Amino acid sequence: MKPPHLRPLRKDPLMQLVSLPGDKPLWSQIAQILSERIANGTYPVGSTMPGEMALMEEFGVSRITVRQALDKLVSRGLIERRRGKGTLVLEPQDLIETHLHSSFSDFAEVRNHTERKLLSLSRETPPEEVAEFFGIPRAQKVVRLCRATVINDHRAAYFETYLSPEVPFDRLDDTGSLYEYLGELGFPVTSIVETVRAANPTGKDRERFEGLGEGALLKRCRQGSFGQMPVEYTNSTYRGQDYELTIRLGE
Repeated sequence: MKPPHLRPLRKDPLMQLVSLPGDKPLWSQIAQILSERIANGTYPVGSTMPGEMALMEEFGVSRITVRQALDKLVSRGLIERRRGKGTLVLEPQDLIETHLHSSFSDFAEVRNHTERKLLSLSRETPPEEVAEFFGIPRAQKVVRLCRATVINDHRAAYFETYLSPEVPFDRLDDTGSLYEYLGELGFPVTSIVETVRAANPTGKDRERFEGLGEGALLKRCRQGSFGQMPVEYTNSTYRGQDYELTIRLGE
């Protein structure tokens, strides 16, 4: 049986796209609206979403903007483009709970002269992906915290952290546990999404890590939340020999 094809919704006067300097890109706003429709069943699983032309007309945007929004949903596994069938709404995947144990601290504990260093603390406009995570305008400034871990006089890890504007962070000597301090402020991180990958060193990496060879680095992107509230977005870089990742599935 062919999946039902959905007509575009009539424009909702309460659903307005915002196109002002500093606001989220239009494609990001559209992606959020479409994902909400999928979540609340407006676009049921197995149905065919409205085509690009229909979405262009509904939102009053260009084809490239619509495609960027749909690409975002594809990357999140919410929809799939199928030749001859249109764009289908997918069944949410059953995910096995994954526990990531970062044993970088274990490496550090068995070595001498380990220290954490605060490199900078400032308020800056965040990158687009960080602003999108926090759900804030691109021009809104947030706390940017740069730290490093040094083992035996060589830098083993570099951390670039952005904090939600809701967090009243003003600590100038943060060399301890960031999560403990966030908990003290009333914003304990209760859930984390992490992406870990290997990468070749960039020019910026070579500036941050003295004497860096040709071996791969480990890059980690971590998004921490307190309930449904985004709290922390951290990009970390590690020397490969100083980091180990253990994944435990199930019980």
